[in-house]
Amino acid sequence: MYLITPRPALILCLLYCSQPLAQSTNIRDCDDGATYPADNNPERFIGVCRLEGSTSTFTYDDTVPQQGEIQFTVRSCSTWWGEICEHAIPYTATTTGDNNGNNFILRRDRGNQTAEIRLAYSSGGSTETLNPATNGSQLFPGAANGAHTPASITVTMVDPGTNLRNGIYSGTFELTIDQCGGSYTWGVDPEACDGRYATTELLNLTFHIELRIRSRIRIHGLDDMFLTATTEGAESSQTFCVWTTGDALFRLTADSQNGSGQFLLRGIDLVPYSAEIEHLPSARVEALTEGVRSTNNWPGHNSRSCRNLSQENMQITIRVDPASLEGAQDSNYTDTLTLTVELE
Repeated sequence: MYLITPRPALILCLLYCSQPLAQSTNIRDCDDGATYPADNNPERFIGVCRLEGSTSTFTYDDTVPQQGEIQFTVRSCSTWWGEICEHAIPYTATTTGDNNGNNFILRRDRGNQTAEIRLAYSSGGSTETLNPATNGSQLFPGAANGAHTPASITVTMVDPGTNLRNGIYSGTFELTIDQCGGSYTWGVDPEACDGRYATTELLNLTFHIELRIRSRIRIHGLDDMFLTATTEGAESSQTFCVWTTGDALFRLTADSQNGSGQFLLRGIDLVPYSAEIEHLPSARVEALTEGVRSTNNWPGHNSRSCRNLSQENMQITIRVDPASLEGAQDSNYTDTLTLTVELE
């Protein structure tokens, strides 16, 4: 005669699975889950601290993919009518929110522009990129005795370097924590998930992300210019690059080191010259007045480097009239011309 004793884990699974616990509401977000006298309230098992209702604001940096990291802590544990939430329980993380089917998106506060982002969940040395269309599958570690484990959500751009229009791009997202995930594979998944301990889930914990786009501008690609006088005067041109975020408009000011209200070359004496600016894509030209902002405004290039200076969008032309050279007393004249670009 043989006496067969069922595995305790299977008995517990039958007990727990026949009476599933209610979901946690995160009312005990930052404590250790201990209760005196003991009970089996699922609020003890999961707590997410410093995330719910938070707004994380990042300033857009188009030179790197990662825009910021949201840091918080997670308690994931269990007990069977113990005063201490003593058993560490692993969990999966799932995020939902505004998306285009493939990636999460942030929406601009005006207009219809969006920014595609990726959200990656990390804790305990493991990381999973969260997919808006599927539930998370990576098991992240809980901790014994109700301890909180550091966790983070990293925000990265899908297309780093995207030239976004200025403003605030924002979105609201929801995090779900599911102890042991949606399934269990015997001999593969942690024993803590084989049914011996009660588990629960925390649904739709809301958090907000803001990405602030500041208007920026950059001028580069200018070199020293050399003019050779002839009987027809002197003239020289060069192209350069002005980049702005989101095609923002800009104006330009030219300041002569030797002049005040007039562009002047200095040698033994002074020789006047003129400066003319052209926006190459539109062919709009303006004769500049020394020290005065341009009347015209122009859109900047959408590439920080104007495609490595292969698509420079501005041109400056320096001219000296023949009449200005007739009385020249020197053979070499110089000036330092400073170009300043300003966003509208």
